[in-house]
Amino acid sequence: MIRLQRKGLSAPADWKSKVDTAFGANAAKFRKQAKAFELLPEQGATRKAGFAAYAPGLLPLDKTGKPHFPPVWRKHKTLKKDISGMSQGYCAYCQSPVS
Repeated sequence: MIRLQRKGLSAPADWKSKVDTAFGANAAKFRKQAKAFELLPEQGATRKAGFAAYAPGLLPLDKTGKPHFPPVWRKHKTLKKDISGMSQGYCAYCQSPVS
């Protein structure tokens, strides 16, 4: 995994509305818990377990009944460009080329 330097980047202008749509009644709670999660030590057990383990009740369930992140940002062109630039054109998680 590549550590991405996110300083100087801001969330897309439509981020809040997309989160509100994707998370519905849990949107405000999600944002609050996401901020708290980001403050956890990166190498700590809680952070390594992932957000789905940290706050499973805030995420929608997938077809198998497991909590998952909705694909809020998948089609956001500006965000893809920013992530591609931060990670030298590769996915920070799987190292596949970002296209």
